[in-house]
Amino acid sequence: SPQPQTTAFPAASPERDAGVLESYNRVSQTIMCEGYLKQVIRKIHNEQGSQTLGGLYSASLANMLKYLFSEYQSSIAPPLQVLVTELLSSTVIASSEEKAYHSVASEIIAGMVRGSRHWDFAQLRDMWAWVTPTLQNALNVCSVDTAADWALAIHYLVAYFDPRPYSHLFALLLASPLHIRPTLAQPAKTISHTPP
Repeated sequence: SPQPQTTAFPAASPERDAGVLESYNRVSQTIMCEGYLKQVIRKIHNEQGSQTLGGLYSASLANMLKYLFSEYQSSIAPPLQVLVTELLSSTVIASSEEKAYHSVASEIIAGMVRGSRHWDFAQLRDMWAWVTPTLQNALNVCSVDTAADWALAIHYLVAYFDPRPYSHLFALLLASPLHIRPTLAQPAKTISHTPP
């Protein structure tokens, strides 16, 4: 009987490995430049905004950040943590800008948590120490307009995955009901996750 054909890949060489390493280092230096990721995020979200009715959550940015956090781990976290804090501390209330700010913040957090799958214990501890109060603050000021973005981000985090790594998240969600702030067009809502 005929034997299955196999594809022969070129053997690794010192020159090829050096070229790959040089390219990797250039990409790393670009990503680590102060302000670079902020510019990329703004560009992506501006392009999405014209297609998603005011900046509704999209997994495109979360997916990109997931791979970056998986590759570069917590080294790229600080500037993005600052950006999330700025977005959530904005005084813009009940407007399309508020929705866009929360959408970006939810995508960054979702990408970070998903990308942390293979981080070491110390990095995971530090990440959850930041994510937990940040997410709690976001949910505390959540409005009818922004609630859907956070719901989609949380679904992106936990759907179809082993729930054990997300015990911090579940504890946060089960700790208290969510009081969703109303807007001029929508009434307030209260969503309780606690047992009666």
